[in-house]
Amino acid sequence: MCDLRGQRDDEPDHYGNTIADPAGSATQGGAWGIYGEDGDQASDSSTLCADVTGNTVTGAGQISLGSFDIELDQTGSTTYELPGYTGPSYNGGTGNASAVISMLATNNSDSTSNISATTTGPGGFSNTRGGAACPTPP
Repeated sequence: MCDLRGQRDDEPDHYGNTIADPAGSATQGGAWGIYGEDGDQASDSSTLCADVTGNTVTGAGQISLGSFDIELDQTGSTTYELPGYTGPSYNGGTGNASAVISMLATNNSDSTSNISATTTGPGGFSNTRGGAACPTPP
């Protein structure tokens, strides 16, 4: 789980993991496979480079309870940078989440119906600068 709030810049990489619901049939919400939240207030401003690829997550979330295998949420003036993303900019309710969702599904061998991406501000989702990999955190 990655939860950035306020004025932070960070570069989490989530790749090559096998994530599963150990019970196999959770009855409570909140059981995401990978959950990322960049900002939680309209005044937040940060850049988050997230390399979410090569994970085995199918069935990790509890879709019927609103918890996806992969969910990335963006709020305020925060920006998700996704290495290799070639779809249209998706921000502030403009554009279309389907390109972000499709990329995450393809990169993690999952179904698009098991993935969610939301944006509620002028920030949004884009490729990394120049299409580069996420920088290694210090």
